[in-house]
Amino acid sequence: MRGICCLRPEVAGLSDNITVTSIVDRFLEHSRVFHFHRGGAGQTFIASADWMPRNLDRRVELMVPIDDPTASERLIRMLEHCLADQVKGRRLRDDGSYDPPSGRERFVDGRDTADSDNPLGGRCQQLLYDEACDVMRLNEESDRTGFVPHRAPGHETTET
Repeated sequence: MRGICCLRPEVAGLSDNITVTSIVDRFLEHSRVFHFHRGGAGQTFIASADWMPRNLDRRVELMVPIDDPTASERLIRMLEHCLADQVKGRRLRDDGSYDPPSGRERFVDGRDTADSDNPLGGRCQQLLYDEACDVMRLNEESDRTGFVPHRAPGHETTET
């Protein structure tokens, strides 16, 4: 959510299983991804809602379940990175105050300097941005096509 958070997390018997992490970093847009557990069965949703008070009246917003297991797992992994951000993430406490990030800046020139096998706890926006750029580069490389002209029989060349 953008703006203030009126939820009080970690209140015994009320919200003790809820955590709120605020991330203020390069990208303003927030994910609008939700993952709920009830009785051990998790369900992932994406939503159009920008849940600011001014947007809650006289508007139609959508929240839809993600039924594809691969897509759901990817979204959950992204949420885990955000919740574990120890560089830009601040954890909301039950008294309304925020704990500062506990980590140090692990990224130099956009690259993670920590153990690449365990990126949780780093700067999530940079990590997810780098992953998206890597996927885009791989797709561009795999989609490259070469021009091979068709020649009439008897007019083939032996150039290599």
